[in-house]
Amino acid sequence: MPLVLWALAGLHSLLVLVPWLYLSLKIAGGAHALLSGMLTQLSNPNTAIVFGSIFAATLGSHISPVLYVVLPLMAFCIDTLWYARVACLLSADRPRRIYISYKRWLDRIGGGVMWLPGIRLFIR
Repeated sequence: MPLVLWALAGLHSLLVLVPWLYLSLKIAGGAHALLSGMLTQLSNPNTAIVFGSIFAATLGSHISPVLYVVLPLMAFCIDTLWYARVACLLSADRPRRIYISYKRWLDRIGGGVMWLPGIRLFIR
């Protein structure tokens, strides 16, 4: 039996015998994936551009000072809930296959919807 199989068998035995170690490794792996996803999203200028265009198109030039705090918090909550829901939905095989089959049209509809704030800014 190759050495790799012995190592895997030993690791499997260890994780079966020490359940808290298995749980710790799962949590650490999940935290690593969460951090990676969060850093990817925070470094993505697309989110700032989308919210910036929505705010510019819908808000007036003079807003209440409290909105400078409320709007970013609201955007954060909306994004967090949205991406958590998408991640849960697309982690299952059937919804992921359905999304992939309609992705082209969904992207076109989403792009078309994002034109609306731009057009509104243009006509102002």
